[in-house]
Amino acid sequence: GGGANGDALPRREAHVAGASLRSDANGSAFAVEIAVYVAIWALGGSACEHWSAGDYIPFRCAWGSEGFTDAEVLSSSAWIAPLRKRRAPPFAPRAPILLACAVPAPLRRSLQQRNARLELRLVAMGEGEEWEAGINIALCPLRQPMPAPRLAFCTKPLYSMERHPTFLLQWLRYHVEFGFDAIDVYDLDGSAAPAVRALRRSFAAGAAPRLTHISLFPRVWAELRNLSFGLEVGSLGWAGVDCVQPLQQTHCLMRHRNLGSQWVISWLSPDEYLGTTLLLPHPNSQVDCGEVDCSPKHGLHKYLDSVAPNISGLVLVNALFGDAIGTEGLAGNEHLPVVERFLRHLRLTPELRRTPVYQRSRNCGVFASLVRPSATVSMTWEVSRPYPEFHTTLVSQDLLRINHYVNMHKLRLVVSADALAEDTAAQWVWPVLRQQSLLSVVPEDVVRVQRPKQVFSRLAQVALEALDTDRDGALSASEFAVVGDSSAYSGDMDMGFSAVKGLDIQLHSVGVWWNPGDDYADLFAHMDADGDGQLSPTELAAGMFAASTSVGPSVSKK
Repeated sequence: GGGANGDALPRREAHVAGASLRSDANGSAFAVEIAVYVAIWALGGSACEHWSAGDYIPFRCAWGSEGFTDAEVLSSSAWIAPLRKRRAPPFAPRAPILLACAVPAPLRRSLQQRNARLELRLVAMGEGEEWEAGINIALCPLRQPMPAPRLAFCTKPLYSMERHPTFLLQWLRYHVEFGFDAIDVYDLDGSAAPAVRALRRSFAAGAAPRLTHISLFPRVWAELRNLSFGLEVGSLGWAGVDCVQPLQQTHCLMRHRNLGSQWVISWLSPDEYLGTTLLLPHPNSQVDCGEVDCSPKHGLHKYLDSVAPNISGLVLVNALFGDAIGTEGLAGNEHLPVVERFLRHLRLTPELRRTPVYQRSRNCGVFASLVRPSATVSMTWEVSRPYPEFHTTLVSQDLLRINHYVNMHKLRLVVSADALAEDTAAQWVWPVLRQQSLLSVVPEDVVRVQRPKQVFSRLAQVALEALDTDRDGALSASEFAVVGDSSAYSGDMDMGFSAVKGLDIQLHSVGVWWNPGDDYADLFAHMDADGDGQLSPTELAAGMFAASTSVGPSVSKK
């Protein structure tokens, strides 16, 4: 409808991210729980700038001839952060709404029949008027071709993985060896497909884990806006991915609740590895395992089986792996697995040890949660919310933690040597990952993701804002070379965002991987089409586009 000044009013849409039946102690289904995402679109705005789950729009469930029941709000964004205005900034993703509708008594009795199917219609009421259409939901019995997963994890929404499929392949294989028997790969642009196929090929028949590739997720938002989703991601960089993160986490949680998974991590990035020192079968990290299985999976499974049944989630802290000042770190051993390249993490100082985990910076603070899906109401980022009869607990960093290898692609953390502690606890997996890296992605598997050229025109303006120090509207060779100078942000001890780091993330989001070891003078010369010693926005955009369409190194090494 039109506003008072003729402006278009925001358009609100609700989407179901998952639904499941909730049963009582006797196993009788009494409610349907539905995860709902509400998007508010403003005229000319982007999806990411107008998420909202906190409007408290009334919902009802229609049961056909059995009438309506009002939906109870079990969880909304309010439990994580205060409600914000509709036009929220990009870095303000919301939690989904989790609703519960009581199942009418006659339908409860019918659910006791074999192969029973439950159908309902979710109807949203807003500002005194029913919305244009409801959402039809059908719940069917799950026919499992495989046993329910014991331990699962879901990836963050991945993108631009075509340039580094080996990193992804090793990351996935590491967690299989650690004890995960189910992995869901969420993929924004389809670029993770080669690594998924290569991982499946690396296992003998019947030995592969449950590996699910959820490609072009979330397709609904691209179709809804009639845009290439790459345009959203490319224009907003990390913010574009973060905006779909709550939807991905909710989809993961509801999916594994229905699969009957015992434990799940709903959000991991390719530079984040589950780590341990206490669960290793051999306390001496230098031991030669030989034919003995040195993986921690048996210890991990035994530990998880011992967790009290009223614990819904294990809170994990972050161990940030970096490089010491004056060391090569990244350049000298790129052929090795990530967990073998980086062997030192930030040391916990006495002051940090005295600081409660929830009050620390993200460097050494809470970073992920391993949860029981059936006991968890909802999740956002590293935080989970349990049902009232459950609670979460903090796990010792030595028992389980997230090893965060922030220098995997480019130096982000470089500190004095005495600020780092040596850690070779992942030595048990080095031989496996070295062998996995030899199973290269075959040429026919390579994905070449095409992004709209408008993305690079927009990104060129972002680059100028970050790098054009003399504000003449173009980049000199020295200004452009800052892209490869990790010292511009490697002292970032709180994992914040400098302008150069933000640009670097956005370049990665569209498949442009310019690294510190590249020859920036050579790259500059190739991009400077008119030879005037300056990169105009047009030349910069063309160079970015060319780099994104190639597979492998885009420039020569020094």
